[in-house]
Amino acid sequence: VIALRLAARHPDLVESLIVADSSRGSGTDPDKAAAMRARAAQLAAEGPDAFAAARGPRLVSADAPAELVERVVATMAASIRTPGYGYAADAMAEADLTDELPAVTAPALVLCGEQDTVTGTEESQAIAGGLAKSVYVTLSGAGHLSNQERPEAFNAWVRAHLHVVARTPA
Repeated sequence: VIALRLAARHPDLVESLIVADSSRGSGTDPDKAAAMRARAAQLAAEGPDAFAAARGPRLVSADAPAELVERVVATMAASIRTPGYGYAADAMAEADLTDELPAVTAPALVLCGEQDTVTGTEESQAIAGGLAKSVYVTLSGAGHLSNQERPEAFNAWVRAHLHVVARTPA
């Protein structure tokens, strides 16, 4: 969301974008915005360990290896804090980049895990469709953290995008 907003408001600063498992912001829907704000209160009430244990597994597909799920939960628990998460949740709840997307002039690669239940493929497709120059890719067998669940495929698409926009041979 931050990168898309930067690219829309300051196109001279952005040569290309890679947008992975993202959204236009939770402000696209009142229910999504309310849910985003509620998560900050949930974190404050439960604490980082319980919050991460509940939310972390949703970031990967149902078929993700147990080691990956454990790593995601541990990383989240070690890094998520209030009030910072609350500020981020408020910013996301207010954001709706739908009308800003056409101002993005940089070529973009938009990737999404086919099993992303956090932002979802429809949201990534809406981003790709709103951009002037984009390629949309669905990564099979991956959830919201598609870069961690399918790193080889994810990195191959990133390399291909960078080769195309830099006009260099693969």
